[in-house]
Formats: sequence, C-alpha cells, structure tokens
Amino acid sequence: MSKLLILIFIVLFVLIAVKFLSGDPESYPAQKKEKAAQVISSDSITVSRDSIDVSNHDPTILLRDAVRNEELYGSYLRVDSPSSSAPIIADPAADPEILKNRQLLLNELVNGTNHSKFDVVKSLAKFKDVEVYQALFDFMLSNDTSVSEVTALLLYDMDQETTVRKMMELADHNDDNLRYLAIVTLGKIKDKRAYPIILNAVKHEQGDVQVAAIMAIANFPTNEGLQALNEALASKNHLVRDKAQKAIFKISVELGR
Repeated sequence: MSKLLILIFIVLFVLIAVKFLSGDPESYPAQKKEKAAQVISSDSITVSRDSIDVSNHDPTILLRDAVRNEELYGSYLRVDSPSSSAPIIADPAADPEILKNRQLLLNELVNGTNHSKFDVVKSLAKFKDVEVYQALFDFMLSNDTSVSEVTALLLYDMDQETTVRKMMELADHNDDNLRYLAIVTLGKIKDKRAYPIILNAVKHEQGDVQVAAIMAIANFPTNEGLQALNEALASKNHLVRDKAQKAIFKISVELGR
C-alpha cells in the first residue's frame, strides 16, 4: 500500500513539473516589458521650457532620478575649455529630460531639506548657465554651513573670473560669516589678486575671520606675509597664535629659510 502511495506521489510530481516547464519562457519577459511600457505611458510627463509640471510626482523619487540622470548627462553638459575664464553658457541643453532635471534640482535647492542640499549643489554646478550660477550664489549667501564653502568652489569652477570678483567684494562685507567664507575661498583659489585682501585681513580682522586669513596667507609665500604672521603671534587668541605658527613654518619652508 505504501509503495502505491509513493508511486502516485511521484507521478503527480512529474505531471506538475512537465506542466510548469511546458510554458513559453519568452512570454515572461515580453509580459514584463508590456507592463512596464504601460506604466511608463501612464506616468509620462510633458516638459517644455515654459512649463515644467512635476506636481503629481513623489519629490524624493524625482530628485533621486534627477541627480542620477544629471550624472549621466554631466559630460555632455559641462563645457571643457582650456580658458580659465570661460564664460557661462546661456542655454544648458535642449533635451526636455535634462531641463526637467535642472528644474527639479533648482526647486530642491530652495525648498528641499538640508540633508539633500550637498548632492543638489554638486549636480546643479554642472549646468553651467547664468540662472543656475545666480541660484547657487544666492544659496551660498543664505547658508553658514560647510555646504557654502563647497558651493563657493563649485561656483569658481563654473565661472572663475566672476567668482573671484564676487569673493573679493564679499571680503569687505559687514557680515562676519560672509567675510569668513570669502577669505577661505580666496585662500583655496590662490588667485594673486586676492593677496592684498587676505594680508589686510591677517592684520586687521579678529576671531574666525583672522584665523581664516592666516590659513589663507600661507598659500602666498612672501616676506610681507611672514611679517604679518609674526605680529599675529602676539594675539591673545590661542587659535590665532597656533595657526600663525603653522603658517610661518609653511611659508619659511617654501621661501627656503
């Protein structure tokens, strides 16, 4: 009896296996493609320069897709020029998908959460047009976080001449945070035109701005800079003294002393 049950079980198993394997394997991918096409069709977005409607879509997903697509288009969008003062292009691209992503990123820059801003700024910087430059510059002015320092350097990559000029103007701003940002950026850029401004900040600024100037002046090895740093050693601020000592050592090495 038990042998009969085992035989019946084996027969049933074989029948089920044969039925499963008899289906057309090619039909499964086709069905998936058809379903995917239906989803894409029902979720299509009409994009134009005058009207970009993304209101009916999940902003988190759209931002993720925008950043990913921007990376794919990045080499196409970026203007590679041997000139250090290449002008910003007025029109990033005519591709509707790129324009949609650009608009998403601009919206996220203004309305998004802080944790997403770093990726947004890096992505937007590859759209080398005037509107994006101004949006990033305004964003930089409204933030006092490390994202602003990154934004400033990305702006320099977009348009060197304009950024150097704007940073030199900010170095004379009445807001301590903006003067600090300007000095830090000018120090990293190492444009010689900024040297007098940085030297003046070493001599006359205080607190964090003076510390930033001391670190920046180390990138401009001159005797005049050494003299200003030696004077800074008399500061009551221990951080100023510490950074001044390190800057003196760096400049002395570069000057061969």
